[in-house]
Amino acid sequence: MSSNSGFTLIELVTVIVILGILAITAAPRFVNFSSDARISVMESLKGSVISATDMVHAQAVIDGEDGKEGTVTIGNTPIDLTYGYPTNDSIYLALDTSDDVLIFETSDTASYWYHSDAPSSQRCRVTYNANAVNSPDKRPVITIVTEPSTNLDGC
Repeated sequence: MSSNSGFTLIELVTVIVILGILAITAAPRFVNFSSDARISVMESLKGSVISATDMVHAQAVIDGEDGKEGTVTIGNTPIDLTYGYPTNDSIYLALDTSDDVLIFETSDTASYWYHSDAPSSQRCRVTYNANAVNSPDKRPVITIVTEPSTNLDGC
């Protein structure tokens, strides 16, 4: 009698097939971690923009600069205002986002931060719109976009 110890070919193939099925099932969960991290960064940034906006507005009210145009100094940085809120061009100065992860752009209509690693800057960004401030009782509109659409990748 010979004593062969080991696994048969059928047992090995069965184990490999089971491991393959588990890998296919679990892989999508691990792939989304980077997207979840980018979404968390953008949500945190939105909170920071709201806080900075409120901080600048509070300083503007204290300094009496809450009229149609004005300027306050936070630290050593002058920040231009519209009804006490930072303008689209100056909101960047109220935040310390000087890193390689968040890219800042401004236009006549709004300011944008988007994640540098996102598949699409249009679908992974925070928008600050001071143009909505056209009277003392209005606030800037701060929105976040992190959702995919049918023709664009998400965050």
